Amino acid sequence: MSTASLAAMQNDLIRDILATKDASVLKRVKEALDTKKPTTSRTKEEALADFDEACKELKLNLKGDLDFKPAEELLNEL
Repeated sequence: MSTASLAAMQNDLIRDILATKDASVLKRVKEALDTKKPTTSRTKEEALADFDEACKELKLNLKGDLDFKPAEELLNEL
């Protein structure tokens, strides 16, 4: 993969992350990307599947096909 296409993918992902308003999706993305935290209870395939699901939900939200709860609403529930 070229450096330019990698940078384009990174920028797309950054824009998607910045556009989401759902704290649970952000938490799952963060967990999937966290390489410092040992994940002995999950396999690599499970982690990638979770990340893939979070990305799919994020894209559905950006298209308007799936509504997320705002982070403020989630915090108020706590």
